[in-house]
Amino acid sequence: HTHTQEMSWEPFHARLVGMDGAESSSNIAVHLTPSAGDLAPRGGANNVCDPSKPYSDAVSFDMHLTSQGLGYLAYVKGGGEDELRGDPLYLVVATEQRLW
Repeated sequence: HTHTQEMSWEPFHARLVGMDGAESSSNIAVHLTPSAGDLAPRGGANNVCDPSKPYSDAVSFDMHLTSQGLGYLAYVKGGGEDELRGDPLYLVVATEQRLW
């Protein structure tokens, strides 16, 4: 969950990376949503079209295992070697102004 502190609309991008910041082989096992979008200015913003749905200055991310990830999990639970154990994923969120 990330909040913006900026006073303007901020496009954001999110991705899962390895420890070195590069794409990881573990990435194929996990799907991240949303991977991009826009954050309203700090404090949110009114939605003129639908006041009951104000624009948010925060975003929550969802991660779930892909079919490849579920297959790998079954393999490991069945006694297979967990070759990805030493390859953790990190969530990186960036806007034009900040990096979390």
